[in-house]
Amino acid sequence: MVAGEADVLLVPDLESGNMVAKQLTFMAYADAAGLVLGARCPIILTSRADSDYARIVSSALAVLFAEASRLDPSLLKGAAE
Repeated sequence: MVAGEADVLLVPDLESGNMVAKQLTFMAYADAAGLVLGARCPIILTSRADSDYARIVSSALAVLFAEASRLDPSLLKGAAE
């Protein structure tokens, strides 16, 4: 449980992440960016119902992570080879 406003939410798998994102989006009118880590490159995760803003923020997050992993390859440790 988090007191206050969380900037990042981590979930154990795709299904639970989808449920959390949908609840926050539809019930709390939250904006969200989706990114799946653990592959050779970040995977942008968006929904058909996402706003243009959410799609742009997801893309920007993926670019930031890709650049950070280029500078520090240990961020990709354990990714599929």
